[in-house]
Amino acid sequence: MKRNIKTKKIGSSTNLFILFLVSVPLIGFLFLEPILANIISQTFDMNINDVYNSTFLWIALYALLNGFLAELDNKQLNKNRININNAFSWALIFVPVYLYKRGSILNKTYKIGGFKSQWPLMTWVLFLFLSALLMPV
Repeated sequence: MKRNIKTKKIGSSTNLFILFLVSVPLIGFLFLEPILANIISQTFDMNINDVYNSTFLWIALYALLNGFLAELDNKQLNKNRININNAFSWALIFVPVYLYKRGSILNKTYKIGGFKSQWPLMTWVLFLFLSALLMPV
């Protein structure tokens, strides 16, 4: 006996901001850091190595970028009546928690499991490791 189970479809536009969010570790390392370090060093007449060694600057930059993208992603999910509590806070502090919560909620709502619901988390971790491997010693 075949059961017809209708599941709601999530729009592809919902994944736009999550694609940017999961690529932040790799894109940030390859493009954003060198460009911003160059701009900051020239604007404030600083040594570029001092800019790269400014840990607080990069933590603040990544936290704000992650929080902003997670908030945009959450707004897209809200259009489909999906809400992630404290999305901005989780992404600002610890991105994997936000990505895990997002995947879990999508799994419950759309009955998708495994990689289909947790691909953002797995991709973010992969990109984080890739950026760490590419980092010069």
